[in-house]
Amino acid sequence: MRQVPADPDGDTEGARPTPLDPATHYAELRAQCPMAWRPAARSWLATTYAVNHAGLRMPATSHVGIIAPWLHLRDRHGFDFAASIRVIGAMPFNYEGPQHTRLRRLAALSVVPFADRNELFHAVAERLLEKPLRDGRMDFAEDFANRLLFEVLCDLSFIAPADRTALRALSRFSWAIEATLPMRDRKAMDETVTEAFALLSDRAPAIIARHPESLLAALHRSMPEDEADPLGLTVTMFGVFLLMGNDALGGSLASGVAWLLDPERNGGRTVPQGRWPAISDDLLRHGATVDFLSRVFHAETPLGGVDLKPGDSVMFSPLAANRDPARFGPDADAISPDHDEGVGLTFGAGRHLCIGMAMSRNVVAAALAVLAAAPPLRLDGPVVPGRGSIIRTVASMPVAFT
Repeated sequence: MRQVPADPDGDTEGARPTPLDPATHYAELRAQCPMAWRPAARSWLATTYAVNHAGLRMPATSHVGIIAPWLHLRDRHGFDFAASIRVIGAMPFNYEGPQHTRLRRLAALSVVPFADRNELFHAVAERLLEKPLRDGRMDFAEDFANRLLFEVLCDLSFIAPADRTALRALSRFSWAIEATLPMRDRKAMDETVTEAFALLSDRAPAIIARHPESLLAALHRSMPEDEADPLGLTVTMFGVFLLMGNDALGGSLASGVAWLLDPERNGGRTVPQGRWPAISDDLLRHGATVDFLSRVFHAETPLGGVDLKPGDSVMFSPLAANRDPARFGPDADAISPDHDEGVGLTFGAGRHLCIGMAMSRNVVAAALAVLAAAPPLRLDGPVVPGRGSIIRTVASMPVAFT
């Protein structure tokens, strides 16, 4: 028999969640039950670390793909969204089985060899701080956190600075994986992605030939012999890296630094800026920007006190899991150098574990090392959440050097 959670309607009393950090809401749900029914989503929500950790590794499940809404609107309205469908359709987590294995292998073979390019990561972070240090202020989200991985990937791929403007927008479209988007936004995205792919298709052959050590060349070499369009898939997969990686890392970094700088959020539990390198993994654990990992179950499965049936959907929340005191201690809501539990479920788990985890951890570590050596930062304006609820980003975060 199914357990009926204490929160059947998804309503709770007390402090409300914020778009930047809904962890308070998750804590309320966690106190009532490890699995909460969400009527609007017609899905269960896992709130404890134990349930999230176990559920993400269960074999008789499949990912809820994000390509279906695009295909439905294409067929209904006759607008083909060719570029958007091309990049979203190449995201490995849309698939299970052979197609997932194929795309994941391509990504891993190309990205993993670059995961420890720490000198380059450090140099990119220093470059992004050059102008802000002269000006004495910056928008931490827009000028630093939301540019960091984009610039790293462009440097690794030897993309000329003059060409990066046309690619920049592609790295800020993580909200495109939301199920409900206005047609105008889908069309605007498709136009931007079309332009970016045209530029990459034009530049990639020369980069691959001249720079065999580049990320683009490594992607191209990873293509199987039976791939009909190796150059086209190289360009597409690079687009996937930009679209899915940059916002996720930027959101984690910006939300973590916002917590460290804001006494209202940290309640005096902040960490001195000079010690930020010691909290790199814990900052990622605390943020867990990719907040919903949905799975459909294909067999009767007991999980978190609920008897799941075939066809039932569960939303696994790395953020809820990573703030669970049962796993991370009574101060799980704090970022602390005393924590030594890694990044938790920030990068997922099981067969859909993010292949960019090692690189992302090193990029954040390099960024925090550079910030630790900079003059002290202070918030200089409101922290504005970005668009999207599956990947939570920060749109604006004014800071000043003191």
